[in-house]
Amino acid sequence: MRIVNHNYLKEAYGLLEAKGNKLSNKRVRRLAYLDVHQNNYTSYGLYNSYKKIVNSEAANNQLMVLMIVIGLIVAIMLFIFLW
Repeated sequence: MRIVNHNYLKEAYGLLEAKGNKLSNKRVRRLAYLDVHQNNYTSYGLYNSYKKIVNSEAANNQLMVLMIVIGLIVAIMLFIFLW
């Protein structure tokens, strides 16, 4: 089995634990491997719930970054036009 980044494993384990899914480290490693190296795998129910949790957190992070960038752009535009 290929190696998955330890930081990714820690974050995935934390997300799963926060959602109430207590899994062993071995199972989290296997799910992370499927997510990173075989991302079109869909025939395992636990993987589908794992993928849903991880993707929703990624979408939330992307939305937060987008809002920050838009806020900075608006602030810069206001500074330029009102100065």
